[in-house]
Amino acid sequence: MMIVSNTSPISNLAKIGQLDLMTQIYGNIFIPSAVHNELLDRRAGEKESN
Repeated sequence: MMIVSNTSPISNLAKIGQLDLMTQIYGNIFIPSAVHNELLDRRAGEKESN
């Protein structure tokens, strides 16, 4: 089975050191380029100040 993932599952599983669970459960995972770019963005996860 192949799935398409957004940022949240990848980011959250990486934070708890369990990123491999996605491949164990689903096998192949497609990560769109926009998600890849968001994951690599240093500012990701920061709160915006008003």
